[in-house]
Amino acid sequence: MIQSFKDFFILVHNEDWEPLSPALPQGLIDSLQEEGIDLYTVLLACNARNFEVYAKIEFLQEKSQAWLGENLSLEGIKLLQLATLTLLVEFPSSRIFQEILDRLARLKKEGVLLYEEEQRIRAIMHQLIPAHTESQNSSSALAFESSGDIFEESFLKSGLQRIDRVIEAFHRSFPEHRATEELERVREELESQKFSIGVTGVMSAGKSTMLNAILQREILGTSVIPETANLTILRFDQNERAIVHFWNRHEWEMIAQSAQFDEGIDYFMKESLTVFGTVLHEYITQEGRTYEIPLEELSAYTSAKHPSKLCNLVKSVEIFTPLEFLDDGVEIVDTPGLDDPLTQREEITKEYLARCDVMLHLMNAAQPATQKDVDFIIDALIYQNVSRLLVILTRADSLTPQELQQSMNYTISSIRERLWVYNQKASFEEITERLDFLPIAAKLALLHRTGKGEEALEKGYELEDTGILKVESYLREMLFGPKAQKPRTLLYGACKEMLRLFETLFKEIELQKHFLAESLESLKERLETLSQKERHIQGIIQEIQKAMQETRQNLIEYTQSLNSSVEFKLLETRNILQERVMDDINYEFSKERKPTSARLENMIELGIRDGIADTARDYRHKFAKKLHFLTQEMEAEFAKLSDLLPLEFLEETLRSFNGILGDDLKEGRFIESGSILKKSVASSVAKYSKPNDEKLEQELRGAFEFSFRSLIQSAHQKIEELNIRLLERFDAIIAKLYKEAQSVLERNRALLAQEILQKEQSEGKREQQEKELLFQEEALLNAQEEIEKLLKEVA
Repeated sequence: MIQSFKDFFILVHNEDWEPLSPALPQGLIDSLQEEGIDLYTVLLACNARNFEVYAKIEFLQEKSQAWLGENLSLEGIKLLQLATLTLLVEFPSSRIFQEILDRLARLKKEGVLLYEEEQRIRAIMHQLIPAHTESQNSSSALAFESSGDIFEESFLKSGLQRIDRVIEAFHRSFPEHRATEELERVREELESQKFSIGVTGVMSAGKSTMLNAILQREILGTSVIPETANLTILRFDQNERAIVHFWNRHEWEMIAQSAQFDEGIDYFMKESLTVFGTVLHEYITQEGRTYEIPLEELSAYTSAKHPSKLCNLVKSVEIFTPLEFLDDGVEIVDTPGLDDPLTQREEITKEYLARCDVMLHLMNAAQPATQKDVDFIIDALIYQNVSRLLVILTRADSLTPQELQQSMNYTISSIRERLWVYNQKASFEEITERLDFLPIAAKLALLHRTGKGEEALEKGYELEDTGILKVESYLREMLFGPKAQKPRTLLYGACKEMLRLFETLFKEIELQKHFLAESLESLKERLETLSQKERHIQGIIQEIQKAMQETRQNLIEYTQSLNSSVEFKLLETRNILQERVMDDINYEFSKERKPTSARLENMIELGIRDGIADTARDYRHKFAKKLHFLTQEMEAEFAKLSDLLPLEFLEETLRSFNGILGDDLKEGRFIESGSILKKSVASSVAKYSKPNDEKLEQELRGAFEFSFRSLIQSAHQKIEELNIRLLERFDAIIAKLYKEAQSVLERNRALLAQEILQKEQSEGKREQQEKELLFQEEALLNAQEEIEKLLKEVA
C-alpha cells in the first residue's frame, strides 16, 4: 500500500508523500471517517492546476480551519489526500472504491479533471481495491450528493451571494432609487438558473428526427411532410407527460385575418372549420385551453398526418421527460420551422429563441447554406444573446463522404464570408469561435436507438458513424464541461447588465455634481445655450428627415424595379419549362407511346419549384445588396446626431434597418397555379398522339401562359405586401430615431430646469448635497469594482 501512496503523489503532484506523514494532525482520519464519499472524491481530484477552483469552495475552507487550523492551501489539500488514502486502506470496501470511480468520471465530464488526470487517479484506485471483497457496480443504493453539483452549486451560490451584497449596499446608498427594481429583476432571473437550447431550421430540416434519436424513442412526429406543426419545449421531470396549449380566441382571430393575404393559411382555416365545425369553440376558448396527456397520445395533437387535425388548433406543447441534458433548469425548444406560414406561431418561436443561450441550427446537407439559413445564423451570432451555435448538416447519409465534405466546406465558407461582410467592425475571430459544425445521419441514429439498428448497419452505419454521439458530446460539453455555458453564461449576463446600469448612474451623478459646482447665473446661461443647441439640432434633424425621404423614395423605386426583375425571371422559367415539357411529349409520341401523367406532373412541379426558388434567391440577393448600400448612407446621416444620442442606440437602429429583408417567395404560395397547369397539360396530352402537333403545342402554350400569368400576379401581390411592410418598418425606425432625439433634448432641458429650481431653493445646502453625491459615487464605485471582479472570474 505504501507503493500506492507513493505512486499517487508522484502522478498527481510529482513529489514524494513521506514528508507529509508526520504532519498529519491527530484525529484527522477519525474526522474524515464521519464524512461521505463525495468529499473523498473531491479531495483526491485536487491538484495544482485546478486548486484555484477549490479555493472558492466555502465548505472546504471551513473543513481546513476545523481540521488543520489554517486557511485552505494546496499543502493542506495534500495532507487531506494522504489522510483519505489512509482511511480507504484501513477500512477497505470495493463498493466505496467503485463509487469513487463513478464520481471521478463525473468530475472529468464536468471539466474539473482532465482525461489524463482522471486516468492516473483511477489507476491508483484500482491498485487499492481489495481483492477479497465482493465488487459492487455503480448502481449503489447509497444516496450521495453529486460532486459535480458541489462545484456548480458553489459557483452559482458564491456569485449570487456577492451580487446580494452589492444590491444590499446599493439599497443603503440609493434608497428608493428607480434602479433598485432593475437590480432585483436581474438577481431573480439569475437565481432561476434557466438555460435554453434552441433547435432551429426550415421545415423538414430533420429537427424532430434528431431529437427523437437523443430521446431514444419516437416522441416527436417525423416524415417527409413537415410534421412538427407546433412549438415544442422539452423540460425535465421524472414523471413523463405532455401539456398541450391551444390557441386562444384572440390569437385564432388574428390567424383568420391573415388568411385573406395567404393561400396556405386560407386553406388551413377552411380545413379547420370543415373538420371541427360547431365544436371548434370547445378547443378555442377565451383564455386558451390546456390539456395534460400521456406521451403516447401526443401524435394525435401534433402530427400533421393525424386524421383528427388537432395540430391545427395547438399553439405549443411542453414535454416532460427525465433526459439527462434537461436536468437542473435546462430546456430544449424545438421550433416548427423558420418558414412557418403562421405568423402568430412564428412570433412565439422568435420570443423563445431570443432567450436561448445555445442554439442548434439544422440544414439539409444536400441543400446547405441557403439564404434563409445564413441570414438566421448571422442574426443569431451578431444580434442575439446566443453564446454558442452548432450548425448541423442533416441527411449526411444521402451524400458520399467527398460530397459531404464539399457541402461542409461550402457551408463554413458561406457563413464566414457573410460574417465578414456584415460585421467588419466587430471582432471577427471572437464571433467565429462561437460557431461549430457537425454532420449527422439522424434517421439512421434513430434506427439504432429504437432497436432497428440492422437497417442502419445494412447501409454501412454504426451508431458512431451517424454523428449523434458527437452532438450529444457537444451538449454535455456545453452544459457540464470546461466550456460549460451554465452557470458561467448566467452570471456573465447578469454582471454585464448590472454594469450597464451602473454606467448610467455614474453619468447621472457626474451631471448632478457638475450642476452643484456651477453658480445660479452659470446654470441659467447653460439653459440659454441649451436652447440654442436645441435649435441647431432641430435643423440637423430636418436635414436628416429630408435625406431619409430621399432614401425612402429610392427604396420604393428600387423595389419596383425588383418587381420587373421577378416577372422576367418567372417568364424565363415558363419558357424553359414549356420547352422541356414539349420536348418530352414529342419524344414519347415519336416512340408511339404517351408520356405518363406522373412523369409530366413531377417535371412541372419540380420546374415551378426550382424556378420560384431561383427567383427568390435572386430577389433577396439584389435586395440585400441594395440594403447594404442604403445602410452606409444612413450611417453617415445618423453620425450627425452622435453628440446627442449614444453610439449604441445609433448602431442598434442601423442594425434594425439592415435586418429588414423580404420574406422568401415560397413555392407554397403558388401551388394552385402548378396544379392547374398539371391538369391542363394532362388533358391536352390525352387528346393527341402525334409528335410536333401544332394544335397540341398551341394548347400547351396557352396553358403555360395562363398558369404563369396567375403565378406572376401572385408574385406581384406578395412583393407589394412585402414592400408595404418594408416601408412601415422603415418609417417606424426613423420615427423611433426622431422620438429618441426629442426625448433626450427634453430630458436635458427638464433636468437643467430642475437643478436651477433646486439651486434657488437650497443655496445653503450645497455642501451637504456634495457629500451625499460623493458618498453615492464611492458606493457605486465599490459595487462596480465587485461586479467587474466577478465578471472576470466567469468570463
